[in-house]
Parts: sequence; C-alpha cells; structure tokens
Amino acid sequence: MADRNKPNSTEEGAGSGTAGTDRASPSTRRPLSVARLKEKGKKLASAHIHRELAVNGTSDSLNRLLDDLLSPESSISNSDNIEWCRWLVAGGRTPAEFAAIDLFS
Repeated sequence: MADRNKPNSTEEGAGSGTAGTDRASPSTRRPLSVARLKEKGKKLASAHIHRELAVNGTSDSLNRLLDDLLSPESSISNSDNIEWCRWLVAGGRTPAEFAAIDLFS
C-alpha cells in the first residue's frame, strides 16, 4: 500500500526504469540497432553517430551500420547504401553542406 503514495519515476524524470535509459550518460547507452538507425533517417542517424564519436571516440552504432551497408551480400552499386555512406561522412550535415566546407579560410 505504501507504493501507491510513491511518485511515479517517469513523472519525476528520475529513477532506474525505462525513463532513466533516455537520460543515461552517453558512455552507458547501448548502441542503436541498424533497423532503428535506418528508421531515424540518414540525417538524424549520422548526427547521432557523430555525437557518439565526439563523446566516446568510438561508435558501436557506426560499426553495426557499416557492417550492414558494406556487407559482401550487398551490391557495391546499391545507390541507397552509397547515399548512407555520404551522409555518415558528412556527420549530421547534408552531403552538400559538408562538401562546401572551406578548410583553408
């Protein structure tokens, strides 16, 4: 009965339930699955991976996605896979924005 009077951890924004996993430090988060990354879309997924790399210096999400995109079973000319790689290189920017960066200014 005492549990009824305790605040719900999701309402308080704290606790160790599923609400806590969204607020976990980046180094303790689990990498996203390939399916989840692809659901996010190229721009959001590449920005997510860019952030993981900036914070941790490594990205299991990137490794998983590249394993999928560069799989020997995939055709080297698969235009969607090529486009994904372009977005990953751009790191959250559009490929055109990335290409327009002037490093020598």
